[in-house]
Amino acid sequence: MEMPRNERSPENPQILVVGQDGMALTGGNGDEDSREIPVTEQVEQPAKVMR
Repeated sequence: MEMPRNERSPENPQILVVGQDGMALTGGNGDEDSREIPVTEQVEQPAKVMR
């Protein structure tokens, strides 16, 4: 038996941001954009693999 889903309206989508520790992050006030780290600096380069 399937559990009923909580239907959300496409006009009001809900966005949940999860941090590295797996906990949900709270929304900011919009001033955090100036301190935001670019994605390219957040992702580590993969290690070289011997073949």
